[in-house]
Amino acid sequence: MTARSQPFHQWTAGLTLLAVVASALAGCGGSEKESPPTYGVTGTVLSADGQPVSGGMIEFRSTEGKPVSAIGQIQPDGSFSLSTLVASTKVPGAVASRHQVIVIPSPPDTGDIQPIVQPVIVPTLCEVKPDGDNQFSVRLPQH
Repeated sequence: MTARSQPFHQWTAGLTLLAVVASALAGCGGSEKESPPTYGVTGTVLSADGQPVSGGMIEFRSTEGKPVSAIGQIQPDGSFSLSTLVASTKVPGAVASRHQVIVIPSPPDTGDIQPIVQPVIVPTLCEVKPDGDNQFSVRLPQH
């Protein structure tokens, strides 16, 4: 592996990890009847200075009970909506729980050189509630 291709492999490693989590979720549990209910989750991802983050992925990982992840794509305007894989089916929303939030930003376009993109763990937990609005403004921490 060349020094130039190493950052590309680190970026793809992050996406591979996300795919592994999604695949594991698809294989967990039995029928949808046994699956926990999900609740619609939307929001916006903002940089530390309050600007919308354009592109990338966001994951809400439950911290209570059986770990369940909900994943969404960050749109060009910073907005997102989450889905959970349940028995190989993509179900809108996330389970009711407090969630650790992880953002994998899109790599900047630097031409021929692929930059290293590290997942960002947001220090504040987000709580998805069965009877709540569940719309979140996720602000990335300062570097």
